[in-house]
Amino acid sequence: MNDGEAHALAMLRTSGVKFGAVSVSLGTGVGIGVIGADRRICRPCSGENWDVGDFQLTTRASDKSVWWALGSNGLRELESNMGSEAAAMHFGSRLGAFFVQLCTVFPPRTIVVSGGIANRKWKLMRSTVAGEMTRIPSHFDHPKLIPSPFEEAALVGAAQALAYLC
Repeated sequence: MNDGEAHALAMLRTSGVKFGAVSVSLGTGVGIGVIGADRRICRPCSGENWDVGDFQLTTRASDKSVWWALGSNGLRELESNMGSEAAAMHFGSRLGAFFVQLCTVFPPRTIVVSGGIANRKWKLMRSTVAGEMTRIPSHFDHPKLIPSPFEEAALVGAAQALAYLC
């Protein structure tokens, strides 16, 4: 099981999630996982993981790849240029722009944000994420945004997978 899928399985234990839902984990990189309306894991045609790290963002980040711009490197770069609070807000704009792209690919009913960056910075970036998401085309669902209640969402998701197997 990859990291994005483990974070996605934690959504099964998160209140308020409307499925089909996408989980986005933010840490050293970016992972996503998808749980369908039937509450089952959705995988790409290859059967592998959803590797969106090479998606490109329109940003001033020195590396425009999602894995870098929305990972710890991109956040650190922003913090060195503008300080912690302003960086988190700007990072939220980047994240919201990425969510707009995800919504045109997956049309989720919910997006759950997890991982170390989300755990530490969600309150600062929530409003700028939501502001960017107003750009989702009107014919797509505008998903509910939920921060994961779990500090270690991947472990909760792995436990969920084990419980399912037993």
